Amino acid sequence: MAKYDGIVLYSGGLDSILAYRVLSGQGLGLLAVKFHSLFFPLKTDPRDYIRAQNEKFGVEVEVHEVTEDILPVIRDPQFGYGRWMNPCLDCKLFMYRRAAEIVQRRAAGFLATGEVLGQRPMSQHRGELNRLAKKAGLKGRVLRPLSAKLLRETEAEKSGLVDRTRLLAFSGRGRREQIRLAQEKSITGYPTPAGGCYLTDETFARRLKDMFLHGNDTRPLTLLRTGRHFRLSESCRLTVGRRETENLSIEQHADQGDALLEPVSHMGPSALMHGSCTREELAVAAGIIARYGDAGPGEETVVRIRAGAGSSELTVPALDDESVGKLRI
Repeated sequence: MAKYDGIVLYSGGLDSILAYRVLSGQGLGLLAVKFHSLFFPLKTDPRDYIRAQNEKFGVEVEVHEVTEDILPVIRDPQFGYGRWMNPCLDCKLFMYRRAAEIVQRRAAGFLATGEVLGQRPMSQHRGELNRLAKKAGLKGRVLRPLSAKLLRETEAEKSGLVDRTRLLAFSGRGRREQIRLAQEKSITGYPTPAGGCYLTDETFARRLKDMFLHGNDTRPLTLLRTGRHFRLSESCRLTVGRRETENLSIEQHADQGDALLEPVSHMGPSALMHGSCTREELAVAAGIIARYGDAGPGEETVVRIRAGAGSSELTVPALDDESVGKLRI
């Protein structure tokens, strides 16, 4: 296994790109580590992402998928949530601790981040930066190259591994200095600052909270951003497609549910059920499908229900809008 002078906790944003390049400019051997999950996805094939970061920004990056590992943190955060279901402080600490394991495994001298002192009032003030390093078991070993001259000297600087005089003193929420440095280093095509975490989205957060409140079944996770979601009972949940691409996605995830419902007499959405659902709840689900299908007034819809190796059909009228609205998550 290759060894590195330092590991860079990498978001792919301008700050982390600059942190990497400032240090690589000193001739240091660096490995950037990118964490992703269903909640903050990569949005491209990992191999394509790795190649693009190297070709565009000169960054050697390693990608780690962490959905299963971070799920308990999201379910029960130590420091609570932001506005919706985003446990930002707990999430950052999780990434620090996971990165610390890689630092140890790679026998690296430090962990570097693109954090800028004062850029985010809740998580990037001096006390919080120190606390994160300490809780991750990296006290004195977390280097923030963009603000290093405003922070306490790290072990890597004391030992001479990193030249402190070539580090920076950025602070505050403005990005003018970062943009200027990017121009100096001919860094172009970097992403603009934008929220990439679904946990900050109201609709996604509401659906995730419902999943947590009704047991430990995490199978709906992969479809939380797909279609319309309904809670039919404490033990029964329904996901209904809104368009052809979502219908296809639901059908492709059929093995992750308990029953796949498809209209056969009229055009309409596919749906996936999770949990222990009664025959009455199946009829309600079929009525919801009929509501979003193209049956005319007074017409009933035939809905096929596939559960395991078995298949059955229900003929139902469309459920009324008021009832549908009450069930929607």
